[in-house]
Amino acid sequence: MQTIIVILSGVSFSLEHRAYEQLKAFIDKISLHYSGYSNQRAILIEVERRIASYFTTNRLPDSDIINESLVQNAIDSLGNSVYSFENVTADQQPIYNSATNTSEPLSGSKLYRDTNSAIIGGVCSGLAQYLKSDKIIVRLLFVVFFIVSSGLVLLVYIILWIGMGKKSNILPPPASAGENNDLSGQRNFSQNLSGSASSENRYSQNVATEKPVKPSSFNKVIGFLLFAFGILNLAALITGFVFLSEVVDKLPQVFHPLAQDGFFNHFFSQTSSSTMVISALVVLGLPLLLLIYLGSRLMFNISTSGRPVVLSALAVWFIAIVVAISSVIGAVNVFSTSATASETNSLAFASDTIYIKLATDDNFEKKPKVSMNHIMVVDDNGVEKIVGKAKFTVEKSDGNYSELIVNRYAKGNNYRSAKTNADRIEYDYSVAGDTLFLRQFFTLQKSDKWRSQRVDLTMKLPTETVIFFHQSLLPIVSSIENQQNMWEGDMLDKYWEMSDNGLTLIK
Repeated sequence: MQTIIVILSGVSFSLEHRAYEQLKAFIDKISLHYSGYSNQRAILIEVERRIASYFTTNRLPDSDIINESLVQNAIDSLGNSVYSFENVTADQQPIYNSATNTSEPLSGSKLYRDTNSAIIGGVCSGLAQYLKSDKIIVRLLFVVFFIVSSGLVLLVYIILWIGMGKKSNILPPPASAGENNDLSGQRNFSQNLSGSASSENRYSQNVATEKPVKPSSFNKVIGFLLFAFGILNLAALITGFVFLSEVVDKLPQVFHPLAQDGFFNHFFSQTSSSTMVISALVVLGLPLLLLIYLGSRLMFNISTSGRPVVLSALAVWFIAIVVAISSVIGAVNVFSTSATASETNSLAFASDTIYIKLATDDNFEKKPKVSMNHIMVVDDNGVEKIVGKAKFTVEKSDGNYSELIVNRYAKGNNYRSAKTNADRIEYDYSVAGDTLFLRQFFTLQKSDKWRSQRVDLTMKLPTETVIFFHQSLLPIVSSIENQQNMWEGDMLDKYWEMSDNGLTLIK
């Protein structure tokens, strides 16, 4: 006769094949009935224990084989009591109190984490039971606050996770009088119902989990929405970074680490810019990945613990935040100190009337790749470089000589680096006869980064000197005081004379 060996509550029993199929069908029915309950496993443990107790007490003394009749009697002995929890909701599951042999609701005046209906840490489940609300609603509110706060609500979640005590609610209903309620050390029927084709050939079978528990339709919908939201936003995030890379001609140091002429390389070091971009991607993208993970768990009713995944993701997320903040602080720190390199040059002209105009060989303005305020990234014979517009003004000289003062300004993380950055600014001018030729742009050397460099030109003229401003000076003239209070643009293409009170228009 074919028999199958099964283990119930740690006790081995030999079942006839038809008896085994009958018991398996019953367990499947109970499992399906309690599929929506977080204490399903505990209920199955209790059912297993009672069946094992019945088999031990009622099997025939001259036979160790459990037949179909004995299985049916065991099922009948349970009666309708096995469905006594069918009206208990997921938010009102009982806690078994071993001290008083009574059951008490989890909701009440004390706040606990409900770890047995948890998706992450049981905080939302515990809050829902404390507030006597639906867990799905609390979780949805958490997701909404997560999006609105850009992920900062995770800090609140972690604080509650640490501060809230853990209270389990998966213990089974109290056993009938005279029965032992201590289930410690007992194994779930769903994990131990095993058998073999014969008594010499034993094998294990997982009865209660052969059919996966189906998630509720509502959980499926919520899971799908979270999953879709995460996927779409993650795709938008990646697309945005790639699009930005193309628009500004790259983010190459992220996607092509060997590139040396990337736009951001003119402002930050290659390592710093890569670190900032990658950490920003992690900070923004990891919460979306967690939403995708949460949605997957809800859609497919994943019962394995998600805590290692979530804790690992949170650790990476916080590390990325720290790295991003450190990178930003480092990037800002290079602008913390300013310095000036001043150069005074005496000028000699062929006549008493001085003509000032822009040099004609500056063509940077015709081919900027990026222009921001008074700085530009230009292509100079295939090489990217940063250029900036100089500023020019005229003042009265303290003596009887003409001079041009070139002030180069720059910033750095300390005075020494700021002074070095200022000294390395390249700016040229020239004098030919009675004409001063100024360049519109100053340039940075190839390896230099943008550190708020600026060039201010101040021409000092003695009294009674006549000066003519050419129309080409319009891009660089700035704050030239005159007796007529004329705007700088209107001062061009006119003759002016330096007096004790400043420039005066010659009519």
